[in-house]
Amino acid sequence: KEYNYLRQGKYVFKVKAKNAYGNVSEIATYSFSVKPPIWFTWYAIALYITLLVGLIWVVVKLNSKRLEKDKAKLEAIIQVRTEELNERNEELEQQSEELYLQAERLKEVNAQLEEQQQEVLQQAEELAMQTEVLEQTNQSLNREQENRLSSIRYAQTIQRSILPSVSNIKGFLKSFVLYKPKDIVSGDFYWYRKLVHEPDTALIVVADCTGHGVPGGFMSIIGSRLIWEISDKNSLFTPAQIVTKVDEGVREALNQTTTDNEDGMDLVLIKIKKLPENKFHIWFTGAKRDLYYTQGGTFNVLKGDRKSVGGHRSRNKKKHFTYSELVLEANDILYLTTDGLADQNGKTRKRYGSRKFIQLLENISTQPLPEQLNVVEGLYDKLLSESNEQRDDITMLGIQLSED
Repeated sequence: KEYNYLRQGKYVFKVKAKNAYGNVSEIATYSFSVKPPIWFTWYAIALYITLLVGLIWVVVKLNSKRLEKDKAKLEAIIQVRTEELNERNEELEQQSEELYLQAERLKEVNAQLEEQQQEVLQQAEELAMQTEVLEQTNQSLNREQENRLSSIRYAQTIQRSILPSVSNIKGFLKSFVLYKPKDIVSGDFYWYRKLVHEPDTALIVVADCTGHGVPGGFMSIIGSRLIWEISDKNSLFTPAQIVTKVDEGVREALNQTTTDNEDGMDLVLIKIKKLPENKFHIWFTGAKRDLYYTQGGTFNVLKGDRKSVGGHRSRNKKKHFTYSELVLEANDILYLTTDGLADQNGKTRKRYGSRKFIQLLENISTQPLPEQLNVVEGLYDKLLSESNEQRDDITMLGIQLSED
């Protein structure tokens, strides 16, 4: 019997024989594995996504430049035509004065006026044609704008596909997520992974990339991919080692050792390991972000490093990030946030502020997680209604350490 077209995975082939006298041999086994084709590997898929996003960005950029060039040409033509009309009007006024002073030349002047009227009519027709061209250009610009928005929405779909499902996080720990992009595409991202090589252990990240919109979205894709690759290859790394590697990866990916590129990200990364007796070992590293947490009902702030991931200013220096350790118990809560909500303007166009935000977390930390999320969303809606504009991307992740 033949076994063709086996799918990727590990297999064990077992066989035994029976002779004509009814004697049965022992079972012989042969173990083997089938590797996936290269076009189904994770790095091939990542390459497809990167190429697709790059292609979309290039198409949008080229179309925008072409439309801007056409618009400039049309504006120049309109300006020239307007100046010609002004000159013609001045000529008509001068000719009217000559008609008043030189009645004997009335017939000649009338003939000239008729000719000039024909010219004005022609110019009016030209203006009408130009107006029609402008209308067509506006329609084309509207179509291009819609195409651009469609491309950005597709980029949003790609970005959201790399964000972890909230249900996956809840499958490991009780949690809530507040994720409010300023634009269609966000410069913030959150990331979760349950480690395979360390039982009952997970990595969780909340990051704020430079900028927002499409540029921030590209940075979020770079950041999440780097964290995935580093944690996949080095599962026993501490959070500090992971963030240090991400910093090196960002600077290498953006050529920051040889250019003035300043892009990077602020982030908070924690590693959670469930221990016996409903205890939890927490490792924390922050890049210009702090960790807020409760321990036995007491609210605390754990400071992160005062440096960001990426940036060319330290191009010749290797950054070293530090980490802190905690042992918490069931029902203690961790808060991982960007600075978006604290930086949001209110009614007087004054930012809400980190101090008020920390006080808010302390006040709600004793409430159930769904009610905490309602309070935070209520604050977001209130600030947005008062300022009528969202200032930055906003991301917040609340985690309650669960009992077994």
